[in-house]
Amino acid sequence: MAEFIDKISHRTGMKVVIEGIENELFSNWLSELGVMLQQDFCLERPVEIA
Repeated sequence: MAEFIDKISHRTGMKVVIEGIENELFSNWLSELGVMLQQDFCLERPVEIA
């Protein structure tokens, strides 16, 4: 599913953020697909706004 969404977004010029990255292996796989916008706790904790 992530691969399909990524292909559609590239073809239409949209930027997509993939959320729910569970581990570094999944993050690496998404990077290999070309998904550059990823978000989840395993990558970095949220930053509090002052």
